[in-house]
Amino acid sequence: MVDVTKENFNHLCPEILDAIKNATFVAVDTEFTGLPDNTFKAKLKKNFDSTYTKFKLNVQNLIIFQYLSIFWGVPNVNGYSVKTYNFYLCPHSCLSHDETFTCQTSGFEFLQAYNFDFNKWLYEGIPFLNADQKQELHKELQQIVNGDNVPRTPHEVSDLLSEVAQWGQEASDGDKTTYKTLHNFTYQLLFILNVRQQCTTLWANQDQDGQIVVTKVKQEERKDLESKDPKYEKFIETCVDKMFGFSSIFHCLVEHRKPLILHNCLLDLILMYKQFHRHLPRNYEVFKNDIHNIFPLIYDTKFLANELKFYFRDKDEKAVKILSESNLGKLSTSLQQELPVLYRPFIQQEQQDSKYE
Repeated sequence: MVDVTKENFNHLCPEILDAIKNATFVAVDTEFTGLPDNTFKAKLKKNFDSTYTKFKLNVQNLIIFQYLSIFWGVPNVNGYSVKTYNFYLCPHSCLSHDETFTCQTSGFEFLQAYNFDFNKWLYEGIPFLNADQKQELHKELQQIVNGDNVPRTPHEVSDLLSEVAQWGQEASDGDKTTYKTLHNFTYQLLFILNVRQQCTTLWANQDQDGQIVVTKVKQEERKDLESKDPKYEKFIETCVDKMFGFSSIFHCLVEHRKPLILHNCLLDLILMYKQFHRHLPRNYEVFKNDIHNIFPLIYDTKFLANELKFYFRDKDEKAVKILSESNLGKLSTSLQQELPVLYRPFIQQEQQDSKYE
């Protein structure tokens, strides 16, 4: 298993996208910042429209913050090879995009008991946007580079601009300096824009490691750099893509339409839709059609267990008892120990890691 954070996401992304493209199917497990409360669960009805509406209202401020995806290779001699990626996801702020989410104490206590790394989540979590948020951010950035609705420059950015201006007076053409002190993405893009628009002999950009690089340039070189992106379209796309983050993985899953395997998946699907696809639709029918369009083949292992339990109810009491288990780990262990089957596929883990064994 490989932990994927914002520190190694760009490096691993091509490998992960390639794994999805070549997968036979994809298994997904998620961790949430909370679960629907007990009073909400008691009000659920069998009516799908009512259930969806209540789910939507109750989980609106929850997010997926750990997205465990397993990409299964092509079967070989009744077996599968598997690559497992453990994504840490944490929302990032940018301009007016500043997401609010709730956390549930009992859920965090559960994760604490299993040594979840909260520091890694908060400090190294990968950003994400859904398509609606991406469009809104793109529009806001376009307004700023056009000189409209420009936010006030924070003093952290102003102080650094004064520092870089002083450096520019003493530097020679071709000299470079890097800055790591601006961790807020809004501050980073405002700093880069201000350097480009106010410092005629300097040029600012961001490298693959997230460092801001300022270069002392000649007039001819600066004109050449400006001519490559006169309307800041590439700059805007780069900023938006950085905030889009993990959502590019989700859209690869959608594009290649691989079979998706989850357990008790309604909440997973609602939060995946909200977090990576679009704002949640108002009614269940639209949501159902959209989910079917983006993931045409979904296997819910809890649903399959329930269907098998119904099949065995008058035939095998032992099987019914085992299939009544709702916890996926316990269900899997019981099935392997108590109800072994012939020709069960062999599974080969490609990455050697015992983190969750």
